[in-house]
Amino acid sequence: MKNPSIEINDSEYLIKLPRANFKLSFINHLFKRIEAEQKFFSMNLHDEEDIISRISNQNRYPRFDHLDDK
Repeated sequence: MKNPSIEINDSEYLIKLPRANFKLSFINHLFKRIEAEQKFFSMNLHDEEDIISRISNQNRYPRFDHLDDK
C-alpha cells in the first residue's frame, strides 16, 4: 500500500487510500462488511424476553429427551 492515511477525531474517521491500489468494488464490500459486523455486535444477545421465549419453547415439547435429563 502506498501512502495510505488515517485521521481519527471525536466525530469521524477519515481513511484515504490511493485509487491505483484499491478498486471501488473492494471499498463497497469493505463498508458492507463493517455495517454487518456493527449490526451483529449491537444485538442484545441476553435479552430477557428472548430467554423467556426459549424456556417456553423447551416446555412445549416435553416428550423429547434433553441432555440435562441424563
